Formats: sequence, C-alpha cells, structure tokens
Amino acid sequence: MGVARLMATATCTAFRGVLESSGERVGQGLLFERVGFWARLSQALTGALVASRWDEDSLDVLAAGADERGEALPSKGWMAMRRLDWPQAVTLPAGVYVSDRVRRGAEEYAARALRLALHRRTIVTAILATWPTDPRRRTEAEWAALRKLLPAGVSGAEIRNRTRQIRAYVAEHGYRPAGLCVLGDRRRSASWCCLPRWTASRSPWPGWTRPPPVCVSSFRCVRLPPRAVTGPGT
Repeated sequence: MGVARLMATATCTAFRGVLESSGERVGQGLLFERVGFWARLSQALTGALVASRWDEDSLDVLAAGADERGEALPSKGWMAMRRLDWPQAVTLPAGVYVSDRVRRGAEEYAARALRLALHRRTIVTAILATWPTDPRRRTEAEWAALRKLLPAGVSGAEIRNRTRQIRAYVAEHGYRPAGLCVLGDRRRSASWCCLPRWTASRSPWPGWTRPPPVCVSSFRCVRLPPRAVTGPGT
C-alpha cells in the first residue's frame, strides 16, 4: 500500500495499567494524569509537523510517493516522514525527554492527517473545477461533471462539507480559493496517542519521581490492557 493511501485504525481505551518491572497496578487517577501528559505532548508534536508541511508542494511530494532519490516511500507513515526528513523541522519541548516510540506515534498520526488532506484536496479540486451556478443546488449536468472528476467512493456528505467550506470562503473573501491549503482546513490533531498495533499495549512510562528534565533512565514500561476498542477510523 502506498504512503498516499488512507489507512484504517482502531481506537482503544485503557482503564488501568501494570508496571512491568514490579507488577504494581496503576490506578485510573495516575493513569489519567500521565497518559494525559503523553497525549498532549503527542498532540503538540503532531500539530507542529502537520503545520510545517501544510502546503501544496509538500502534498505533491507525498502524493508522488517517492523521496528525493526517486525511491518509493514506505507504507508506514512514520517511516515515510523520516525518509523525507520532515520531522527535523519540529522542535522538541525544552527540558523534556521524548522517546523514539512517542515520536514515532506522533509522526504516524501526522502522516495520516496529511494522507487525509490528499484525499480532501482531490475533492476540493474537483468541486472548484466544476463550480456550479448555484452551489446550494446543483443541476443534473453539474452533478455528472463533478462525479466524473471525483475518485470512486466519495460520499455525498464529503461533497457537501467541502462545498460548504468553499462557500464560506467565498462569502468572506469574495472569490474562490486556489485549493485546499488556503481554506484553513489544517486538521487539528486530537489529544490521543497513536501506536502501532504491535506496541499498543506496551508503552513508555515517564517516571516523574525526579525533577525535570525527564531523562531516558527515568522511563519505565507499563502495560495498558485495552477494554474498549472501536474502529476502523482514520
């Protein structure tokens, strides 16, 4: 599967944790506090990476599916981001040690957000190319022209959402946008942690018994048995 393809995910919720080193159980209060910090950190890293590449040239590179040497990008999003050297533009928080596993999760989430942007860009481009006389009510001929340009599987809800967004832009600026990137549609990263399925239950756990900055030696591994799983998502 190419890097420009959308990927389904499953969302899981953990209600308790177990420290691997001692078998000590971690209650919901402490779990909420520490995983909350982890999620906010991941959100900040993902948002910064997406913002640094929210432009047509970067989306074109991702859509081409090849690096500067012409080699195909890996299907795993975080690996593709690193092959393109994009995470280097993101500055890590001062005084905080961010493990490679946490960075991989943030980079994977950013890659999926940019993949979704590619999908939405295709829809926006088709709508702009066939902009109807009355965007609130297309004629049969206008629908036929639009469907001819859209990729298979695009839903009516997606068309309505993008059309509504373009209409709002026109109402504010008086002219149609050049494309997706000027619509202000940069996806806001959610406050959650993205992990590959083979590491989803074994996660880095910052030990906060020491004063900051947190260092690598203060990390412990904690198992998070998932109880609620939903999916697929994007």
